Amino acid sequence: MNPIISFKQVSYSPPNLSFILSDDKIDKILNGISLEIFSGEIIGIVGESGSGKTTLAKLIAGAIKPTEGEINTNLKNDSGNGAQILFQNSDELINPLRKVKNLLREVYTKEETLIEVCHLLDISADLLNNFGNQLSGGERQRVGLARILSANPEVLILDEPFSAQDQKSRESFLQIFNEINSRFNTSIVCISHNINIIKGLAQRIIVLYGGKIMEHGSTKDIFYSTCHPYTKFLMDAEDYSLSHEDFRKNSIFEETTKGCPYFRCANRSSRCNESIEEIKSEGMVTYCNHPIQTEKEINK
Repeated sequence: MNPIISFKQVSYSPPNLSFILSDDKIDKILNGISLEIFSGEIIGIVGESGSGKTTLAKLIAGAIKPTEGEINTNLKNDSGNGAQILFQNSDELINPLRKVKNLLREVYTKEETLIEVCHLLDISADLLNNFGNQLSGGERQRVGLARILSANPEVLILDEPFSAQDQKSRESFLQIFNEINSRFNTSIVCISHNINIIKGLAQRIIVLYGGKIMEHGSTKDIFYSTCHPYTKFLMDAEDYSLSHEDFRKNSIFEETTKGCPYFRCANRSSRCNESIEEIKSEGMVTYCNHPIQTEKEINK
């Protein structure tokens, strides 16, 4: 099966950033990313703040262009709507002074289609009569998602869709995303700092840190045969987020372009500053010089 989107050694540097950095410091938000997205699959991209997740989402959607490398697309929808992003802050999709039903009728001209979408996304009649400024965060997400689905995207990119939601809301959104995927065969790329939430949604997981892929593979292998120390850290930490001071201390902008960017690793050696070993196993690829012992190795 051919991928509908493929990245080959893609890097991205913001315009006019390099002049503020010295030659040995990194000037890339993303560095040498290679990945493939296939029709109808659900992929999770995980990593903490500053890892490059949102920039990767914008590249997948075609909102920005790579500085280096190639992005090839094989989408049926050639109008530019083939890949759509639902950002964590969806306020730009919702006029606060207009009723929800009027916002949605702009993009759904057939009443039966609007009713079907509202049923799918659990948008009630009462919510339709609310103004945009009366919506909660979760309700804004649902209305924003309804507007995006009107474009019939082949790839739906979700940027931190579970942020600031309680357990009940998270479970509801997980069910909605799975329903969208199965009903429309929509490929879904779900971006989150919480790897344990992604476990219940994605078939594959890509672990990102410092603009580089640390590990990627099937969800089952990532969780039960973890090799990379950073992946293990995310599993144990769950809702971990860096303070502003720690973020600057560990920011990708303070790391070198060579080797592994995971500077907090307890197993780090001088070799990690210069290069990273690629370790391939069934269902998973890990980029690490000192991988942790896996369940597969223990059971040999």
